[in-house]
Amino acid sequence: MTRLQGRHPPNPRARIFAFFVFFLLGCTHHTIFVAGMVESPPRHDDAHSSPAYLVASTGERFRLTGRLGEEVARVPGGIVRVRGRQAAGHRLVVQSYEIIDAGRGMAPHVGILEWDFGRLVLRQDKGAPKLELIDAPPSMRESVGARLWVVGPIVASDSLQVLDFGILRPARR
Repeated sequence: MTRLQGRHPPNPRARIFAFFVFFLLGCTHHTIFVAGMVESPPRHDDAHSSPAYLVASTGERFRLTGRLGEEVARVPGGIVRVRGRQAAGHRLVVQSYEIIDAGRGMAPHVGILEWDFGRLVLRQDKGAPKLELIDAPPSMRESVGARLWVVGPIVASDSLQVLDFGILRPARR
């Protein structure tokens, strides 16, 4: 095999490294993480209302968009941490979120409301155990199948006393 004068054979490791550098730069330069308070107008389940905003501690406001942005908008006054893709006009397409405080100074439990052997339970996100909901108001019982947040103390290893709740995504009918 003859070598071209002044030219070295390609280094496969260098090519792989360069690929990952360009790939990561291309994927992450539009993704941002923002924590702040949700500023949203009163909402009605069936009506689209004014847009919701996430107000960061710096005072910067991001208009929340996307399917998950609609869920975050249903936590008015809540403190949330959002990962999203920044779009034109200070819009933030929400890719994931975590509710830090939905009210009462407590982190909520988030999941799907279900009936389980005659008990009203919250099937939590991320594989956490189901929680039986104690003292659930009638309006909550009518929301089986909805994704919601629930605030209250754990009163037993698998029970949560409901102090407050909010619907993030209504049940599909």
